[in-house]
This record gives sequence, C-alpha cells and structure tokens, in this order.
Amino acid sequence: AVYRYKTDKGFFKAYGAFSYSDFSLIQEDINVEDGFFFGLRNRNYYGNLNYTGELSESWDIQSGVSLSRDHTDLNLTTTKIDNSETAVHGKVKVSKRYNNYFKMHYGAEQFVIDSKESILFEQESFNNTINQYNTGAFVESEIFASKDLAFKIGGRADYYNTTQQIRFSPRLSAAISIS
Repeated sequence: AVYRYKTDKGFFKAYGAFSYSDFSLIQEDINVEDGFFFGLRNRNYYGNLNYTGELSESWDIQSGVSLSRDHTDLNLTTTKIDNSETAVHGKVKVSKRYNNYFKMHYGAEQFVIDSKESILFEQESFNNTINQYNTGAFVESEIFASKDLAFKIGGRADYYNTTQQIRFSPRLSAAISIS
C-alpha cells in the first residue's frame, strides 16, 4: 500500500507491504519409515515513512524511517529453527543553499537490528540473539565550479556497537559534463 500527501512546502509518503508463505512436504525415504518432513513458514513486513520539503527559502529537509520484520520457521523432521529479525533505519538530512555555486548537507542516521534464532535439534536447544546498531553523522559540500564541473567534499563518522569502534570516512568526488 502506498499513501502520498503533498503539503504546502513538501511531500509525505508512506509505504507498507506484508507477505506470508507456508509450505510443507513429506519426502519418501527408504531409511525413514514415515518419510522425511520439510516445512517452511515465512512472515515478512516492511514499511517506511518519508518526508521531503522546504524549511525556508534556502533550507531543505529529507527524512525517513523504515521498519522490517522477518520471521522464518523451518522444520526438518528432528530439527526446528525459528529465526526472526527486526530492523529499523532512520535518517534525516538538511541542506542549505548559499548560492547557485555552493550547497551544504548535514545529516544523521541510525540503524538498529535485532536478530534472534532458536534451534531445537533432537531435543537439544540452542539460542542466539544479536543486537547491533550503527549511528552515523555526515557533512558534505557541493561546489559547482562551472556548469560542466562540480565537486563534492565531505566526511562521515560511524559508531558500531558490535565492535565499539568509531570510523571516519572522508568523501571526495568530481563530476564533469562532456556533452
């Protein structure tokens, strides 16, 4: 499903989707009297909301948030696997246009992923949970040297909770029009 709404100074959009599948079979096997059972069930949801608009004559904003939820159940005769993952991603970017030749972008984003897996193998249980997130911030400038030549210069910093590290990434690009 998609929903769109235009405001005086921007555009709001919402999207959502859900899927479900359930499949099973019994494979004949000479070594297994009742056959080899295989079952698979999936339930997946994805949704996002975003807004793009003007804050003022020279400031713009782009923002969004998404959520996905995936759940899988796998059944193989003596083994059962239950896997679920929930992920959220949020981002906001503001841009300031100083003139026709110079523009700045500032932004931040957050990823959060929660994964859980439970395995039952011949009455023995194994469980695993991973919670990870990444927090990022960036700044970037756009410089138009002429109508045929442009540069982007900036940097990004990210924090990863799984390694407890902060990483800095410089950004530099150039574009030239040959037409």
